Amino acid sequence: MHFAGGFMVAWFFNEYFKKSLSSFSWLDRLLILLGTVAFIGVLWEFAEFFSNLYPDNFPILHYFFYGGDLVDTIGDLAFDLMGGALFACIPASRHK
Repeated sequence: MHFAGGFMVAWFFNEYFKKSLSSFSWLDRLLILLGTVAFIGVLWEFAEFFSNLYPDNFPILHYFFYGGDLVDTIGDLAFDLMGGALFACIPASRHK
């Protein structure tokens, strides 16, 4: 799920900022998209953390987010970045 999520976040931000990103080199575009994917992934992991830390205070968060331990978090972030990297490595000419 995190792989697909990273891919979708990169795709969304690429589409939203298409005009701005088209002027960047391939490497710059890769770094911008991966930075965006990492930021969204970290926010997601914070939501999981707080939903587990305070399940009674945030019942809705606890319902939607179930976080594991550090190994789970690192794995989730790695898969987020792999999905974003896959999208970013697709040639820009195919992003139409």
